[in-house]
Amino acid sequence: MMRFLGQQYGTVAVQPGRRQSHRDRRGGGRGLALLSAVNTAIAAQIGLVYMLARDGEIPRCSSG
Repeated sequence: MMRFLGQQYGTVAVQPGRRQSHRDRRGGGRGLALLSAVNTAIAAQIGLVYMLARDGEIPRCSSG
């Protein structure tokens, strides 16, 4: 849906010859923002698990 809206409003705001490059730049920017958000979430999860393990709040695994 966001891509469709971007294409529709991008064609109005940008000159006809520059439409595709404008969409490519916008898509690249969104891709980088998404990659950054995923990286931040993974780093936060690793930090949380590390802190819980260090404080002894994670139960030990029972092998059996």
